[in-house]
Amino acid sequence: MIRNLSRAALLLLGLGAPLAAWRAGTIDQVPESPALKPPAGPSLLSADSRDPGGLTRLAQTRTPFRLGGLPPANRYGATPVVPPSEVPRQPRPALVLTGILWGAEPAAIVEGIPGRDGPVVLRSGDVAGPIRVESISESRVVLAGMDTIWTLAVREPWR
Repeated sequence: MIRNLSRAALLLLGLGAPLAAWRAGTIDQVPESPALKPPAGPSLLSADSRDPGGLTRLAQTRTPFRLGGLPPANRYGATPVVPPSEVPRQPRPALVLTGILWGAEPAAIVEGIPGRDGPVVLRSGDVAGPIRVESISESRVVLAGMDTIWTLAVREPWR
């Protein structure tokens, strides 16, 4: 008895919910979207079915299996075109100043220069790859390049 009542309640709920939604008008009200509007011009319904050429032209100009009948923005399998402003930049190197040679013409020993392995000895004004030495002081070196300015201090592990 209880099993039959629960089946009947489920049946009423299953039929009643769509009926209530239809009565409220929510099923057939779809919000207008400009992207989903079909393009202006002839439609498949207005085409003469006796003219196969007209249907062929219509099928070539419209995409019948996409919402709104519009073709996709990108072709399937095509590589995406990256605008020049969004070209990924080269990552900035992790530069380390390992020492400064002080004298008549000071020099800096820098590690991490792109394209160079190990430490590189650079003097003021030298260019190594994309990095240019701007100035060398007793405790700091200023390097510029790759849209960045580095101010490096001598690494002192004992402090």
